[in-house]
Amino acid sequence: MAPSINPGKIFMKTQDIVNKALLGLDQVGYRLDDLGITDKVNRHTALAFVMAEQHHLRGEMDSLNAKIDQQKARVERIKKQAEALATAGFELASYPLKVAQNIINKPKAS
Repeated sequence: MAPSINPGKIFMKTQDIVNKALLGLDQVGYRLDDLGITDKVNRHTALAFVMAEQHHLRGEMDSLNAKIDQQKARVERIKKQAEALATAGFELASYPLKVAQNIINKPKAS
């Protein structure tokens, strides 16, 4: 029997890792501030950056999806044009046969 996975424990471990990373980031920020280098390194600026990049990525995905939809419509239009061209070609190629069949099947005048 396979061991069961408890989603609650996985979430808690993930949460612990995130908290430790944020604490480490805060400590680096405090140290940089103490040294007079910058006061802009902390969890708030990091999260704001991540959220801005997430928003940017969402916009890029929307743009790519729009381009994909545009190309799908283009392919569909070309497919319909090719089908229409093939149908017209078939009708043109079969026209002499139809004329010949009409001549052959024409009732003779008695």
